[in-house]
Amino acid sequence: MIEALRVIKNANGDIIILSDANTVYIEEILKAYEVNDLISNVISNPATWDEDGRLHIRRLNNIPHGCENPCSENICKGHELIKFLSAHPNEYDQIIYVGDSFNDFCPATKMSSIKIWTDESVRELFTGKMPTKYLNLLMIFSGIKINKLLFNYV
Repeated sequence: MIEALRVIKNANGDIIILSDANTVYIEEILKAYEVNDLISNVISNPATWDEDGRLHIRRLNNIPHGCENPCSENICKGHELIKFLSAHPNEYDQIIYVGDSFNDFCPATKMSSIKIWTDESVRELFTGKMPTKYLNLLMIFSGIKINKLLFNYV
């Protein structure tokens, strides 16, 4: 997986993490794998440690988001993806969204075109078992030249 992230970053891709976990948890994982510099943005429940060493986690969304899809109460990943893209209009030629749970269905419904990858093919991609030519195909669909890519892995 780390090599795939490096390939994407070297291809001028932005890698965001859109997660219903929390920022402290995600930051610790990124530090442990020494990939902080590969991640462009983390969208998750804000978390901080207090002076007594207790972790405080706040919901990203405190009010019900009213999404029709099976989202977590604290975050609608579809809404967060749209919000992120609205803040970066015309910046991305391609979006590759990789998800592994029920609440990753929602962002898929918000995308204009979708390439479906099974859990097995995604696992192969990130464990290095998938040939590099497929990674190149993943990054360039339909011959579109990618100037900037947004990649999400949760």
